[in-house]
Formats: sequence, structure tokens, C-alpha cells
Amino acid sequence: MMYLKTGVLYEFAGKAGAMLGLKTTDEDHPLVRAIATFCAECGTAFQLQDDLLGVVGNAEKLGKPVGSDILEGKRTPVVLEAFRVADEPTRARLMSIVGAPAATADDVAEAVDLLSDLGALKTVADMARQHIDKAFSALAQVPRSQYSEWLEGWASFMVNREF
Repeated sequence: MMYLKTGVLYEFAGKAGAMLGLKTTDEDHPLVRAIATFCAECGTAFQLQDDLLGVVGNAEKLGKPVGSDILEGKRTPVVLEAFRVADEPTRARLMSIVGAPAATADDVAEAVDLLSDLGALKTVADMARQHIDKAFSALAQVPRSQYSEWLEGWASFMVNREF
């Protein structure tokens, strides 16, 4: 889902940009494939990081309240990972908060603590990092230049955005 939500958009932008820059219509050109893969992995990592920030980020920087995904009942990778590893009482408590219209700020804070205690935040952060590592592998197929260095910086930003 993370790929379909953001990765595919970034992949298309990378592919189109590479094809234009190389003046080719060959989607299978090795550099086109490398840039498209790089961008797809970055987009997926971006979405994973965005879901993390939605739980533990800075509301001012995000432009939305932290915990809003919990209140809205979104089944983000963070929430799904917590459900996967939680014991039954903890899972039941999370389910009583996630998407509950009557959930209070204290309930949301408790859910965030549970997500952290269950290791879901770390797992999803690790997943984002794995996608960036795949992106760097794809970018390694592109000749070094100031542009590839800019892309490296952009990829690092995907997983290093501030909480």
C-alpha cells in the first residue's frame, strides 16, 4: 500500500524525468530503470516516515495534530505492526482507542506509548531505512555527478525528517 500510495507517483516522476533527460523513449534503458527504482523506493520510505511522524511528530511542522491518524482509525503500518505483535489485552486496548470518536488526548498518548513499547515505531523506521538502502543501491548504477549527490541528499531527508 505504501508503494501504491506514494512510491508509484515518485517512480513515474523519476522515470519520466530520466527519459526526458536521456532523450529516450526506452523505459527499459538501464539508467531509466535505476532512477525509477530509486524514486519508487524513496516514495515508499517517505510514506512510511510520514506515518511515523503522524504518531510522534511535531504538530507545527506537520500541519496537522499528532495522533490524528489514531483518532481517525487509520490502519497505518505502525498500527498494523503493533496489532501484529501485541498480546490480546494490549491489542484490545489499542482497538478501543484507534478510531474511537470518544478517545481523549490521554487515550491517544497511551496509544502512542503502546506503539512505542511494542516496538512498532522502530520496526517501521527500520522498514523506511531498508527502502532507502534499496534506493541507494539503485542510485549506485547512475554515474556520480552533482545531480546524483542531490538525489542522495533527498533520499536521506526521506528518513531523517524531524520528529
